Parts: sequence; structure tokens; C-alpha cells
Amino acid sequence: MADVVITMNILDNHLLVYTADNVMRYYIIKVISPTKVRLSLQQQLSLVNMIKHPRYVSSISWFPPPSAKITSGVLKSCPILFLRNGELSMIRPVVGDEDGTGGGEYEHVKLSEGVEFFWLSARNEERMADLYNSLWAFNGTGVKVRTMVNV
Repeated sequence: MADVVITMNILDNHLLVYTADNVMRYYIIKVISPTKVRLSLQQQLSLVNMIKHPRYVSSISWFPPPSAKITSGVLKSCPILFLRNGELSMIRPVVGDEDGTGGGEYEHVKLSEGVEFFWLSARNEERMADLYNSLWAFNGTGVKVRTMVNV
């Protein structure tokens, strides 16, 4: 790794690594043998203008498209959730220019405070019915659930 790892998140064979240099790296994990894997760096995204103190981030996650549609450039177009000092927030690309990317601009959305841990259900998990694409946040005394999150 290029710098100290702060936190990681895995979805199938897709690995997000957030490091102390304030960069999120997206890797694809390739199984070489039963005891060996290879990480293939697909994309990097600097969060310098979005997160001031990376060491306060305790968890990250993302809303990628269904696994069949994940491409090497997907990280810059997906909403990213992060937990920093008990505040659960989301950064998402601003959409509005001709190519639909927002020109690399991101919007910061504060979702909840006092959060100790959060979890996202799988986007393509059909067996979960109404809990499909839900966000779960534990605040020390209870769980808040947002169902069918649409970002």
C-alpha cells in the first residue's frame, strides 16, 4: 500500500481501501490459487477536498451498481458513505453537465450523528424484499434503518 490503511470495505471481489494520504483506492481481487490472491488497482480517488482529517474516519462503504455493471471507472460515479467521529455522511457526484458527471464536483450529505457502526445491504439482494438496498446505523442504544435507499 502507498500509505497507512485507515479502513477497508469489501463487496464480492471488489475492495475499497482508504488510506492516511486521503485517497480511496478501488481494487479487484483475483484468486490465483487457494492460498494466493492478487490485488489489481482499478482506480484512485482523492478525498482531500471532502475529508479534512482522514485518521478520524472509522468506516467506509459505497453504492456501486449491480456487480455485473461495475467497471474500472465506477468509483468516481458512486456515492461513498463514511463514518467520521460518529457522523455518518455521504459524498456523491454532482450530476448536471453534458456528460452527467458534474465535472468532478461532489456533494456532501450528512445522514446521521452519534453512529457507532453502519451497514449497507447488497443492492442486488432480492431475497430481502423491502430491506433491499437499506442502510442500517447503530447509535449505541438502538438501530436506525433506512429502507430502499435511492442515491
